[in-house]
Amino acid sequence: MLTGCYHEFTPEVDTKPVLCMNSLITAGEPIEVELTHTWLYSDQNADCRVSDARVSLYANDVEVASDYIPREGDRIRIVASSRAYGNAEAEVTVPYAVEAKVLESRPDHARVGCYESNGLLTADVTFDMNFALAIDDPAGADNYYLYECMGYSSFDGEWPDYTDYYEDISYFNTGIFRYEAEPIFAEHIDVLESVTGSDAFGFTFFTDRQFQGSRYTLNLMYSGATAHITADAGDLQSVPECGFEICLYSVSASYYNWANYCWQVDSGLLGEVGDVGLGDPLQAYSNVSTGAGVVAARSAAVYRIDMSDFLREALEQALKKE
Repeated sequence: MLTGCYHEFTPEVDTKPVLCMNSLITAGEPIEVELTHTWLYSDQNADCRVSDARVSLYANDVEVASDYIPREGDRIRIVASSRAYGNAEAEVTVPYAVEAKVLESRPDHARVGCYESNGLLTADVTFDMNFALAIDDPAGADNYYLYECMGYSSFDGEWPDYTDYYEDISYFNTGIFRYEAEPIFAEHIDVLESVTGSDAFGFTFFTDRQFQGSRYTLNLMYSGATAHITADAGDLQSVPECGFEICLYSVSASYYNWANYCWQVDSGLLGEVGDVGLGDPLQAYSNVSTGAGVVAARSAAVYRIDMSDFLREALEQALKKE
């Protein structure tokens, strides 16, 4: 019913290219700005570089040098100009990092495989992990957040000379994150989108709409977390420190809005309807004066959950059984 004839053509669009500005500003780190220009979608040989641009940075309405390090609470304005493509401007406020606390962590279902060679014990420990992260949201403003987590290990790569096994490297992998365990990651998904199969996979942005000015506890679950460990066979205390490194970002509204737009295009109902021609394509989000690009900001609060004691205990129990 929905098929028909088609014809390929090159549209004649009477639109002058404009500057496209992108920057993700992080508190405590230098500011990087990516400046390009827009081009016609059908132009496969387009060169989007801008060679004559001048970029100025302002912090709290005062022009600063390019090596300025932004701080929490700074109001950053970026102004770019080009003879060929005109001017572009965007402003964002660097948010303050929030207080968070790991209330509990509960590893379970540990599976251990290990062997000994050349005086070294090599083991793989796989387990599931649940933990709760409490966020104390500041009152008086709309706040936006991004949750990220990765594995870390203190292994320094300096094992004794008697081992020449390159694979004797310790590492930690967080496994599969269970997005469905924490409903706030899906707060932007309505009932109709849920019915049509949309979910929060890959989306860990959220707002304080449900807990503004109070505490909210994230329920975070991982399946199949894996630690590959190399330690001295007779000394399990040599198991390197490793575990989960949690990063809770406070992000600007522009960062959240851009991420939400990307989700709508890739996973939302409106994006799918537009893809098949039953609706208009979603207009891209931008907070730049030209309508092209995004200038966003974030501040990070980092926390670690050390799993080395749990891993030593799991190894001890496995060795006793052998």
